[in-house]
Order: sequence, then C-alpha cells, then structure tokens
Amino acid sequence: MNWRKRLSLVSMAGLLTVTPLLTGFIGGKVNIQFNGSKKEISLKGQTLADALKEEGILVSDKTWVSPELTTPLDELRDKEIVVSQERDRVLIVDGQIKRVRVAGDTAQGILGAAGVYIEDQDQVLPARDQVVPLGTVVQVTTHRTSKSVQTREIPFTKETVETDQLYKGQRKVIQKGINGIVNDQVEVTKIAGQVTGTMVTASQVVQEMLPEITQVGTKERPQTSTYSKVNFEGKQVLKKIVMQATAYDPSAGSRTALGTRARIGAVAVDPRVIPLGSKLYIESADGFPTYGYAVAEDTGGAIKGKRIDLFYGSSAEARRFGRRNVVVYVLEN
Repeated sequence: MNWRKRLSLVSMAGLLTVTPLLTGFIGGKVNIQFNGSKKEISLKGQTLADALKEEGILVSDKTWVSPELTTPLDELRDKEIVVSQERDRVLIVDGQIKRVRVAGDTAQGILGAAGVYIEDQDQVLPARDQVVPLGTVVQVTTHRTSKSVQTREIPFTKETVETDQLYKGQRKVIQKGINGIVNDQVEVTKIAGQVTGTMVTASQVVQEMLPEITQVGTKERPQTSTYSKVNFEGKQVLKKIVMQATAYDPSAGSRTALGTRARIGAVAVDPRVIPLGSKLYIESADGFPTYGYAVAEDTGGAIKGKRIDLFYGSSAEARRFGRRNVVVYVLEN
C-alpha cells in the first residue's frame, strides 16, 4: 500500500485527532500522536520517515502514518502527525462480539479499519473522535430506517336495496363486489437490528373498492283466492295435488338434477308423480305466504310420492317455512 493511499484512509477513519506542538524543526523536537498517546520525537534527517527511524519507531505496510512519510521536516509546522500500528481490539456491534487486529486510535478510526460501516444516527461508545485505550471495548448500536411499498386489499362491503320487481324472499345480485387495492409507503425503524417502529407515511389507491349490491324483493306473492281458478294466466291446469312441502337453501348445492342453477322457483319433486320440467303453481294451504310459480327441476332422496321441496334464498327462510301442506297446480308447458 503506498503512503498517499494510507494517508487518505487515515483521514477517512478519523485518526487525525491531536495537533502536535512543535518545539523546533531540523535538530528540534515535536510531539506526535503515537498509538493513542503523545510522544516527543527529535527531528533528525530529511523526512518524517527519517525522524521516526531515528526514534526507533518501526513503520510497516500495516502502520497508519499521516502525513506521508516522504514529507520534508521543514513542512511539518502546520501538520498533524499520527502514527498508529495494528493492535488487538474488541468490538461489540449490535450485541455481536468482533475481535479484530487493526490500526487506528479513535473509535471511528478503529471501526473504519475493521470495515464496520456506521451512520450519523448510530450510537458509538466511546465517542467517535475519542482515543480508545487498549483494553477498552468499542460498542456500536445501529439505528436504521428503511422504506418500502406494501400492497394491501380492502375487502368489499355488501349492500342490499329493496325492489318491488321481486317477490318477498327473492334476491338478485346486481353489482358484483370487487376488493380495493392500496399501496402503502411504509417506514420501518430498527435499533440493533430489531424492529422498534412501523409507520405508514403515504397511501395510494390502485383500485377502488366496489360494494356487492343485492336486490331484495318486497312484492307480495299472489294470494290463494286470486289463483284458485281453472285458468292460470292463460295456462291450463293439468293436475291439482295436495302435497306435503319442505324447504331447502343454497347449502344443498348450486345445481339441480336438470343441471340448472338452484334458485327460488326451482323445486324438487318425485318424477313419478310430477315429471321434471313441469310448470307449477304452488299455493299455500294454511295462510303461509304462497310460493307461486315454479318449475320441477330437482329431485331428492327423501322426496317420494306426494312430497315437494321448495328452494328458498337463505337457510333462515327455509327454517321459517318448515314443513306444511300446499296445493300444487301442474300447468301446461
């Protein structure tokens, strides 16, 4: 390593800490900083290297010297002279012990020579510019702040609106819900490598949240007296059957025996009694709201003989219906 490069590294490591007191030049004496202590040397020879050699101070390629060894003695009046040889040091960086052999007298110089990078906000003991005696541990506690962008979802909400275009108990999704997407700028603080704080400093909406909107019917179903006739909206009644009815909901499955979508108006029957695909009108026999028009599209293991299973939009509605008698009109298709 050339002396000019060594001088640059010494300056960066913060080793220039003592201003010498010159008592003379060639033939005189000067105080230097030698391994963290003041030492008086005679100025003999032509250069700083000559003066150090005369004093028996051995300089190797692992010794930090500032200014350069080739500096003439008559130019040392305003120079800080530092000589630091490699010595064993103990560092504790964020709780981790490091044993190194480096040159350097101040805490910052030792850390720099050991390749330990420190920032302005880091805590260093002893102080960065303080000369560290042999046997004294240099401690570093890092304080770091990092920034990143984190993406999060905002779950869509659900809304219901009433409509008289649907019968009571009927529901229809008119707008599909979409989750919102937000990018947060997050600042994370770590002390000694451990997270001590997290803060969102800014947020950007990438995709707006859209609520799921469902229409809920308010229209009353036709009363029994209105439809207890031979003719239903121009369709002839092929058969009238008094049946025992139960109810089921979407938890039973999304498809019927015919492969159609399970929905209000799709009912399960015994095909030996009512053929699948038959158009029906189901009338209450005990004052419970009439189910109304339906299609025989499904079957069930327990639906045998004069049994019918009515689809409702929720388990609460199905439980409320329970089990009761109904009048089923089989209409022409």
